[in-house]
Amino acid sequence: MTLKEIESRYHITLPPLYHRLHEAGMLDWLGGRSEPLPEGFDWAKEVYPALHENPPLLFHTGGDLFIMTPKQIVECACPDYWQSDTHTLVPFARGIDEALHFVLIYKTGSEAEPMVGFVFEDEEETQLLAKNFEDFIFRTMVEAADEIDRENLDREYGQNAPESYRADILRDLETIRPWLKSEYGDALDDLYHGAVGETLVSYYFQGSRTAEELIAEMIEFEGMDEEIELT
Repeated sequence: MTLKEIESRYHITLPPLYHRLHEAGMLDWLGGRSEPLPEGFDWAKEVYPALHENPPLLFHTGGDLFIMTPKQIVECACPDYWQSDTHTLVPFARGIDEALHFVLIYKTGSEAEPMVGFVFEDEEETQLLAKNFEDFIFRTMVEAADEIDRENLDREYGQNAPESYRADILRDLETIRPWLKSEYGDALDDLYHGAVGETLVSYYFQGSRTAEELIAEMIEFEGMDEEIELT
């Protein structure tokens, strides 16, 4: 399926950056394969090794986020209240449990780029994360360097986990940086090359500014993290 089919399905225009990333293969977490995948297909064995070295969007920095394919977006069984007279929600990523979706939020009658939020399928509200798609990418990548669960990271990466993880998130930055504002790329580069800090339960990277300072200074907006009723 194509992006035009998404736009036709939801009666919206996807952000220009979304189009550019799609054309560059940066939204493809299947390694160029078409859906449906063959029965018994081993994604971890067949796809992950290649994407690990040349990662698509938020591959290492997205946490439990998975970028959805155009087919998944078009065929999403979205609740009716995701589309109303005042708004349209378009999913573009999901959580590991599939009940959580990250969505583009289109306000009816507005020509501004859609905001980004997240919503659970059984809840009738969305929480605002960013004022546009690029800011969402930046915020997600900043937060990937802060409050990193220590137990999970040690289990996944083993010895010297923070440095191994640093190498992975730097791969993410290398592939996405051409599409980000220079100041966003520079800020992430500084953060990712910062010293490793740790608490009893987490790791974090400390650049010239903290993750919290970067978000507050560069992308904060009125209403950030507030919840919006959908019904």
